[in-house]
Amino acid sequence: MPDSARGRLLAGRLFDKSAGEGPRICACFGVTRDAIRHSIVTHRLRTTAEIGVVLGAGTNCGSCIPELEEILRDVRMPAS
Repeated sequence: MPDSARGRLLAGRLFDKSAGEGPRICACFGVTRDAIRHSIVTHRLRTTAEIGVVLGAGTNCGSCIPELEEILRDVRMPAS
């Protein structure tokens, strides 16, 4: 366990190696913002359905779909 996780463990929270990956976007499957961004770029994802196939995000309750759409727009927006 890394030293950075000791405080979480002592506070009664389990160590979560994804804690450094930004906020959780999909609460159902614990998918983080950075994991979503990485998958969009790596797998060239273009839709929330494709994100769901790769990560599971957006495939259960669906409450994260608006955020998934926003992340897709941010990642795919052409640089000016």
